[in-house]
Amino acid sequence: MKKVVKKVLYVFCIVICAVVAYIIYDGHFSPSAKLGKDNISNARDLQVGMNENSVIEIMGKPNAVEQMDKSTKFYRYTSNNSDYLDIEVCFNEKGNISRIFLPEN
Repeated sequence: MKKVVKKVLYVFCIVICAVVAYIIYDGHFSPSAKLGKDNISNARDLQVGMNENSVIEIMGKPNAVEQMDKSTKFYRYTSNNSDYLDIEVCFNEKGNISRIFLPEN
């Protein structure tokens, strides 16, 4: 009986370690996490008033572009935020940045 309990505890510990290792990998070392870190670093160089071409030069092609109405457009970039929030760059009708949302970890 004691051997069975030891084996169950051993398997349970291995599963817990594997889950923790995956969470650490996914949040810090996976390709999407590295891209998110790069995007957050690059987004710190953005300033309100920059035009769309400057944003694309600094950040690259956005993951998503949303046109809310004729005067508002959003670029979304992946971040490595633990809440899975994206970086949002909001443009006004002139094509200049009006607001930047940069999630913090």
